[in-house]
Amino acid sequence: MGSKDPGKGKHKSKGTRRIVVPADLLAVMSPGEVTLGRRESHYVRHVLRMTVGDDVELMDGLGTSGHGHISALDDCGVRVELTEFGQASAMESPLKLTLIMGMPKGPRWDFIVQKTTELGIDRLLPAYTKHGEVRIPPEKTAARAHRWTRIATEAARQSGRSVAPEIDIPRPLEQLLELLSHEPDIDLKLMAWESLAGKPNRKLGEALLATGARPSHVILLVGPEGGFAPEEAALAAEHGFTAVSLGPRILRAETAAMAMTTLLQHILGDMG
Repeated sequence: MGSKDPGKGKHKSKGTRRIVVPADLLAVMSPGEVTLGRRESHYVRHVLRMTVGDDVELMDGLGTSGHGHISALDDCGVRVELTEFGQASAMESPLKLTLIMGMPKGPRWDFIVQKTTELGIDRLLPAYTKHGEVRIPPEKTAARAHRWTRIATEAARQSGRSVAPEIDIPRPLEQLLELLSHEPDIDLKLMAWESLAGKPNRKLGEALLATGARPSHVILLVGPEGGFAPEEAALAAEHGFTAVSLGPRILRAETAAMAMTTLLQHILGDMG
């Protein structure tokens, strides 16, 4: 049964909780009552354990937010009375980060999507590489991209982000490098690669110091489990990528992706 008893809202405030919702729920941008979907309702009721009267901020993952309070909880779902709209809370890093990642095997890509979203990545571009063993049939790429977007949205909600990262369908690495070469306002391109032309690469921190200016838009390039083929690393260098080392130890692909993201957020973004 539903409840709209005002007295039930007179409890100690839990603070405003942020919930990521489908963009169409806030598209009207008009005060009034909206009903959350099944997943969001379950999250509110059974994970956050919110009740009537609790304050909420609904975020569409694109930067818009609606502020209000829970007006009812019943079998139809959780209803929220929205009173105002605006920009989502400033939970985004000032550093724009794009990660190009060689597609790994098994569930590792899902893990990468989830964890780099939590770390503040803005865009994820899965790549097909010579040493990568994963190839998704063309008829399944749209469904996979939809799944990854759902994982990113969940991770954005859990971490309190206001915007979920953009995730593309997998493309050949050569195609991605060419597409990015025409993209403006990229300050720095970094590739995790142990050596190029037989010479040890500078460490990530040294590469950042060598840029002089403070980059605000960085592209990260990380290979699959088998690493890049030498010709792929050379092609990336031709497209302006600086090869950097993450230290003396060999890291798994997903560890390298998260390590680079974390270090850049610490040095240039909003971590630490």
